[in-house]
Amino acid sequence: MEIREKILLYFTKNDISFTEIGKELGISDVSVGHYLHGKRKMPMDFLVWFIRKYNPDLKSLFYEENENIVAEEKNVYFSNNDKAEVILIEMKRILKKHLDTK
Repeated sequence: MEIREKILLYFTKNDISFTEIGKELGISDVSVGHYLHGKRKMPMDFLVWFIRKYNPDLKSLFYEENENIVAEEKNVYFSNNDKAEVILIEMKRILKKHLDTK
Protein backbone atom coordinates (compact mmCIF):
# COMPACT_ATOMS: atom_id res chain seq x y z
CA MET A 1 0.00 0.00 0.00
CA GLU A 2 1.40 3.39 -0.98
CA ILE A 3 1.79 6.27 1.48
CA ARG A 4 -0.95 8.27 -0.24
CA GLU A 5 -3.32 5.31 0.07
CA LYS A 6 -2.62 5.01 3.79
CA ILE A 7 -3.28 8.73 4.27
CA LEU A 8 -6.49 8.50 2.22
CA LEU A 9 -7.64 5.54 4.31
CA TYR A 10 -6.91 7.50 7.49
CA PHE A 11 -8.99 10.48 6.31
CA THR A 12 -11.82 8.18 5.18
CA LYS A 13 -11.96 6.25 8.47
CA ASN A 14 -11.98 9.51 10.43
CA ASP A 15 -14.56 11.30 8.24
CA ILE A 16 -12.16 14.10 7.34
CA SER A 17 -13.27 15.70 4.08
CA PHE A 18 -11.08 16.99 1.29
CA THR A 19 -12.82 20.34 1.79
CA GLU A 20 -11.69 20.50 5.44
CA ILE A 21 -8.13 19.61 4.47
CA GLY A 22 -8.08 22.09 1.61
CA LYS A 23 -9.33 24.93 3.80
CA GLU A 24 -6.66 24.27 6.38
CA LEU A 25 -3.89 24.11 3.77
CA GLY A 26 -5.20 26.88 1.53
CA ILE A 27 -5.66 24.60 -1.48
CA SER A 28 -8.71 23.28 -3.30
CA ASP A 29 -10.48 20.08 -2.34
CA VAL A 30 -9.85 18.93 -5.91
CA SER A 31 -6.08 19.26 -5.39
CA VAL A 32 -6.34 17.24 -2.18
CA GLY A 33 -8.22 14.53 -4.07
CA HIS A 34 -5.63 14.50 -6.83
CA TYR A 35 -2.81 14.02 -4.31
CA LEU A 36 -4.57 11.23 -2.45
CA HIS A 37 -5.81 9.39 -5.54
CA GLY A 38 -2.43 9.56 -7.27
CA LYS A 39 -3.42 11.86 -10.12
CA ARG A 40 -0.80 14.37 -9.01
CA LYS A 41 2.33 13.87 -6.93
CA MET A 42 1.83 14.72 -3.29
CA PRO A 43 3.95 17.73 -2.29
CA MET A 44 6.35 17.14 0.57
CA ASP A 45 4.76 19.97 2.57
CA PHE A 46 1.43 18.09 2.45
CA LEU A 47 3.10 15.01 3.90
CA VAL A 48 4.87 17.06 6.59
CA TRP A 49 1.57 18.78 7.49
CA PHE A 50 -0.14 15.37 7.81
CA ILE A 51 2.62 14.00 10.07
CA ARG A 52 2.67 17.07 12.31
CA LYS A 53 -1.11 17.29 12.62
CA TYR A 54 -2.07 13.62 13.04
CA ASN A 55 1.10 12.08 14.54
CA PRO A 56 0.95 8.75 12.67
CA ASP A 57 3.24 5.84 13.42
CA LEU A 58 6.01 6.72 10.95
CA LYS A 59 7.29 3.16 10.65
CA SER A 60 3.87 1.99 9.51
CA LEU A 61 3.41 5.00 7.24
CA PHE A 62 6.74 4.69 5.43
CA TYR A 63 7.90 1.10 5.70
CA GLU A 64 5.19 -1.42 6.51
CA GLU A 65 2.30 -2.75 4.49
CA ASN A 66 0.15 -2.27 7.58
CA GLU A 67 -2.92 -0.11 6.87
CA ASN A 68 -3.15 1.15 10.45
CA ILE A 69 -1.00 4.27 10.75
CA VAL A 70 -2.60 5.63 13.90
CA ALA A 71 -0.23 5.80 16.85
CA GLU A 72 -1.75 4.80 20.15
CA GLU A 73 -2.16 7.81 22.43
CA LYS A 74 0.07 6.52 25.23
CA ASN A 75 2.93 5.42 23.00
CA VAL A 76 5.53 7.86 21.75
CA TYR A 77 7.19 6.31 18.74
CA PHE A 78 9.51 9.16 17.86
CA SER A 79 10.55 12.47 19.38
CA ASN A 80 10.19 15.56 17.19
CA ASN A 81 13.88 15.33 16.29
CA ASP A 82 13.49 11.66 15.35
CA LYS A 83 10.45 12.51 13.20
CA ALA A 84 12.42 15.19 11.39
CA GLU A 85 15.21 12.69 10.74
CA VAL A 86 12.79 10.06 9.39
CA ILE A 87 11.16 12.66 7.13
CA LEU A 88 14.56 13.74 5.79
CA ILE A 89 15.62 10.15 5.13
CA GLU A 90 12.38 9.43 3.30
CA MET A 91 12.63 12.66 1.30
CA LYS A 92 16.16 11.72 0.20
CA ARG A 93 14.98 8.24 -0.81
CA ILE A 94 12.10 9.66 -2.84
CA LEU A 95 14.29 12.27 -4.51
CA LYS A 96 16.95 9.70 -5.36
CA LYS A 97 14.31 7.40 -6.83
CA HIS A 98 12.87 10.12 -9.05
CA LEU A 99 16.06 11.98 -9.93
CA ASP A 100 18.40 9.06 -10.61
CA THR A 101 18.85 8.70 -14.35
CA LYS A 102 20.72 5.41 -14.22
